[in-house]
Amino acid sequence: MVKSPRSTFALLIFIFEIVVSDSHFREGHFRDESNAISKSFVGPLDPTKLHQTVEEEDVFANVVPKMEEIAFSAYWNLPTYECLDEFGIDLQLEKFGITSNANGNKTGDALVLFSQLVFGVYPHFDKFTKVPVNGGLPQLGNLTQHLEKAAQDIVSAIPNANFSGLAIIDWELWHPSWDQNLLAGIIYCHKSLDLVQKNHPDWSSDQVELVARIEFEEAARSYMESTLSLVKRLRPGARLGFYHYPACYNRYTESNACNPKAILTNDKLKWLFADCTALYPSIYLYGSRSDYHTYVESNIKEALRVRRYPTSPKYQSLPTLDLTILTVDCTTQRFNYAHSGLYYTKVRFFHQCSQALIFAYSRFNYSQSGLYYTKADLNNTILQAAELGTNGVIFWGDHNDTHSLQSCLQLESYLNTFLGPFVKEVVDAASQCSKVTCSGHGRCIGDIIGCSTSGAGKSSDSKVNNAYKHGTQCTCSCYEGWQGPSCAEQPSI
Repeated sequence: MVKSPRSTFALLIFIFEIVVSDSHFREGHFRDESNAISKSFVGPLDPTKLHQTVEEEDVFANVVPKMEEIAFSAYWNLPTYECLDEFGIDLQLEKFGITSNANGNKTGDALVLFSQLVFGVYPHFDKFTKVPVNGGLPQLGNLTQHLEKAAQDIVSAIPNANFSGLAIIDWELWHPSWDQNLLAGIIYCHKSLDLVQKNHPDWSSDQVELVARIEFEEAARSYMESTLSLVKRLRPGARLGFYHYPACYNRYTESNACNPKAILTNDKLKWLFADCTALYPSIYLYGSRSDYHTYVESNIKEALRVRRYPTSPKYQSLPTLDLTILTVDCTTQRFNYAHSGLYYTKVRFFHQCSQALIFAYSRFNYSQSGLYYTKADLNNTILQAAELGTNGVIFWGDHNDTHSLQSCLQLESYLNTFLGPFVKEVVDAASQCSKVTCSGHGRCIGDIIGCSTSGAGKSSDSKVNNAYKHGTQCTCSCYEGWQGPSCAEQPSI
């Protein structure tokens, strides 16, 4: 049975003791990691040390990432090594300002995707056979075994202890919210109900459903929280989050607005978003819609809304000390202090506003037909992501895009003639707009193409032509440490 979320921290310490002593790690590259872990983990604050600081004790503190001060970035998450190794086709992504792992590899210093089928010991039912794997249900999984395996996978996929790239966990077969499994993940609801009914045959259907819901959601939360904590312990610089979180579930809504139930679900998942250092919403285009613009806009704006949640508490209050108390307004980024008592102990704030980055996952073609995105499609996805103020986009594809000489040649042609120049123009415009409009200390929100030239407009050979501009002017979202309409002011301390 999976342990409750309250015991997750103790369980993690247990896992660290196991993996550090494991001969596989002691003989390999994990040997250096054990020293880093032992130095960083210092245990609870000591109430007898009146001048102890959280800065000295806070193992979760994140160094302000330089990535946050890049106006807009594009990443490549495709196995393009197949084109290079098999057919000698180098896509030369760097000339378009697209960041990728060296040699088109799946893992590297730029980006790592942890797949649900190979990362850790992920409990699920086979998508086709419906056979339970690793227990099937989260509440029947072995969390200790999962974390042991996950620790090995993390160190193997990211050997660089100072990794500061994107780290995405791709768990799509079940959702931690019971209600979001009622369609594609209905098997997890049915099997959870069967489990409770088997153990309590005399219970009413309402009792069974209530307990099944609680058991499933608590177990799912334990898996996700402890996995996030493990990655953050081993690779604290990673920009970590789950793919397709937050979700908007507006694929079938007529207005393209986020499904109201999805918004309520995301509000209940504050515990998840508070622990993520990056959010990875999906803006894939499906089928034929009358308005892709508002469809994508809703998904991105939901991620922006979720990012305003305060982060989780760093430490619990110590009753033996009078501590500095802090309240946080994450909309204005203002911190309000109050202090009373005989002793002044320098304590870092218990909550902080989320500094999670937002990278939207986007395709460049339609998965079912393979047709490449048009200019309108790229405007609705790539350009709009930049205009709304995200940190960037991640291009996703599949084996069909790179499995043959023909597919690699087609991709190379599309990249060189259309996609690449489009991305470069958007990336350059976002950077220039930041300099012109936001003093180089903030990110432009609005018509970045027009604002980047300070009103001069875009060139006649521009690849970008957005009919849905987010206003004719730009506002600034200032980087940390800067404020004012043009991000030219530094707040007084």
